Amino acid sequence: MTVVEILRLLYFSESPKTSVELTKFLKNRGVDVDSRTVRYHLSRLEERGFIKRLGRKGVKLTERGVNEVRRLLVYERIGIPSVEIEKLITNSDYDINKNKGKVMVNAIMVPKDKYDLVVPLLLEVSKTNVITSPLLAILDEKESIWHFEVKEGHVGILGISSRTYDIIFQKNGICLQSTATGLYQLENNTPKGFVEIISHLGTTISPGELLIRGSYTSVHKVASTGSGYVTAAIKTFSSFLYEEVIKILEKLKKNNIDGIVAHSCIIPENKRLNVMDKNKGYIVVYGGANYFAPIVETGISKKLEIARDLYDIQKMKEPEKVLK
Repeated sequence: MTVVEILRLLYFSESPKTSVELTKFLKNRGVDVDSRTVRYHLSRLEERGFIKRLGRKGVKLTERGVNEVRRLLVYERIGIPSVEIEKLITNSDYDINKNKGKVMVNAIMVPKDKYDLVVPLLLEVSKTNVITSPLLAILDEKESIWHFEVKEGHVGILGISSRTYDIIFQKNGICLQSTATGLYQLENNTPKGFVEIISHLGTTISPGELLIRGSYTSVHKVASTGSGYVTAAIKTFSSFLYEEVIKILEKLKKNNIDGIVAHSCIIPENKRLNVMDKNKGYIVVYGGANYFAPIVETGISKKLEIARDLYDIQKMKEPEKVLK
């Protein structure tokens, strides 16, 4: 149990932790051990390749360690929101009125020798309305956010996730729930509706990530012809808050965060996923990962991660200013 708790604490920490810090955190979790015992477990974890030491800064998980924790905590990561998403929502400090602070981002890693192929794809998609925001940020090799570290010879690209809506609404007193994500059809740039839907209730992997990696989307085709399939998310809220929801959506549009397909005060009976939806309104928003879908669809990179971490929106810029 002590080892699992150490791994859990390191997984949810964005910075390295010393044995003294881990000992304190363990006591808060109800595990009363001394720092000597913690150091012993850290040595064993290092031997197994789960952690690496960073001198006096402490220790952090290796890629192998991250994968091990995700396996150990797989049942805790099920549902809406998962413990990972809860962490990100809690830590975000985004201010909708000032358009400052950290928003949730998606990330993709691409080889540097294929970067020139990526630029025109992103520029083309940025001109559509099937993304959450056109803003982007670039990470060079060895740079990282949480457990996403750009490997040597690669470039990391960050884009705003549609999960940012969950953060913003919660910070403004409205419980917005991402209930499902699906495959959404467009024809001649006209929204036609969902053709497939995946509930968030029983999955540990983002449904949007599954649809894009599974080659169900055709965002590249949508960007060039106006017809094809993209991802979109269904988010619900208490219907009596509808007017407040509209006000927030209007502010977000001014902040270059949009991608709304539809919204309503009441979910129509034929679109309710459960009996609790009777008193709820909903918004349908295009998935932020649609931005990176063409990179996956063309086979340039499969290293896509949705709702990976938080990133300062002021460091993100229009694609023309970032893609060089």
